[in-house]
Order: sequence, then structure tokens, then C-alpha cells
Amino acid sequence: NGRLFMPNAFTPNEDGLNEKLLPISSDPSIEFHMMIYDRWGKLLFETYDIHQGWDGNTAEGLPCPTGNYVYRLEYQGQGSESPGKKASQVGTVMLVR
Repeated sequence: NGRLFMPNAFTPNEDGLNEKLLPISSDPSIEFHMMIYDRWGKLLFETYDIHQGWDGNTAEGLPCPTGNYVYRLEYQGQGSESPGKKASQVGTVMLVR
């Protein structure tokens, strides 16, 4: 089963560093689903592509304010020898502008 590491903060402030929230995986062929929610439970971002990170904007393209956001990851390793079990991970990430 591929392991995922999720950063605890990112800074989408257009300085070229840490612009998107991207998980880091040891399995390049992982089956993946990421959702980002605000503190009221509104879905702000969703992707099935592990290479498409969240840019800190709402679904409408408006910048989200500095603060904590909730992420949910659902994933399964796809390795040929040991495909792995489905797993999920929930946590928070700090958006800093």
C-alpha cells in the first residue's frame, strides 16, 4: 500500500514556493481522491489526480483567506505485486497568504 504524506501548511502567495497543496506518495500509480473543505463543511476543491494540487481558491476561483482547512484523502496503491488496501486520511492544513 502506497504511503501518503500531506503537508500541514502551504502558501499560495505567488512567490513560486509551496503554491499548491500536493500530497507526496511513494506509489506513482496510486488510485487517489482528494477533497478540501472549509470549516463549515463546504467542498472547495476536489480531484482524482494526485498531480493536481489545490491552489487555495474556491471552486469559483476566489482566494480563500488564511486559516485552517480540512482535507480528506481516499487512496489505494496499485503496485503489481501488492496492490494494497483502500485507505483514507483526514486532517487539517494551514493556508498562509
